[in-house]
Amino acid sequence: VRATDYCYVPEEVEEEFRGSATNERWLRKNPFVVKRLDGAAYLAAYASFLNTYNGVSFYSLKGFGDVAILAVLSLLTAEAPATSTLSSGLFPEHSMYLVTDDGDLIKAVRSAFPTVIIESGPAFTASL
Repeated sequence: VRATDYCYVPEEVEEEFRGSATNERWLRKNPFVVKRLDGAAYLAAYASFLNTYNGVSFYSLKGFGDVAILAVLSLLTAEAPATSTLSSGLFPEHSMYLVTDDGDLIKAVRSAFPTVIIESGPAFTASL
């Protein structure tokens, strides 16, 4: 992660990510944003996406991390400036990126949050 970049990882995703030594080192090494989200707003957004996101399976317990990501993006994009900047190259701090290779999540993010820039895992790790 470049010096001007900060990452935010929803707690549900962080819990799934932990467990391997490589992931633990990566989590310790990078500057994560400590963001206090409004719990009630987060739960409302989570419930909304839980009821509309097709990638959720209660039977196989899949998709809950995706729902957490969508809920967090909902809150973060609501706090973003009303108008996006003209150039992400000139004002990268105004850009919001999601790093994922999950096709269902990518479709949902592109539909709900067109200003969020999606970056693949390999492209992200190549920039480290």
